[in-house]
Amino acid sequence: MYADLHVHTTRSDGSLSASEILDAAQTRQVSILAITDHDTLFEDYATAEQARRKGIVLIPGIELSSEYKGQSLHIVGLFVDNHSLPVAQLLDTVRTNRINRNLAIIERFKKEGIEITRDELQARAGGEIIARPHFARLLVDRGIVRNSYEAFATYLANGARCHVPRVKI
Repeated sequence: MYADLHVHTTRSDGSLSASEILDAAQTRQVSILAITDHDTLFEDYATAEQARRKGIVLIPGIELSSEYKGQSLHIVGLFVDNHSLPVAQLLDTVRTNRINRNLAIIERFKKEGIEITRDELQARAGGEIIARPHFARLLVDRGIVRNSYEAFATYLANGARCHVPRVKI
């Protein structure tokens, strides 16, 4: 029996859909799986039913970014109640902060002479969450940088030209 308790889908910064992840999990004999996308709770009942048919226990989860003593901290929550009002309010705050940060990053790129739209990023992300890796992939696809490492080093990492610090929870 194998378990993977920290998996991201295309709803945040993963490269596979939930259905594709279930197929991969089944191939690798994973029988317990937690989908823990950034800042969003997994609520795809069709995927949950697909997991059940494949004999995979699907755990609802989330990953939240925080900070402790000045260091980045990622908190993975498992068995999170997606009907909890305090959780919903926290996620609304986190999403609003992320949207505002993304808009500020877009403005910084504009000052660098690089036009990026939110719609373009949303199409690139293909999911609910737009994050810095989506900016990086867009820059690579446009030929502005050679790879994601260069995109982060030049534009997106802490202290880089278009970096905007995230609001910590």
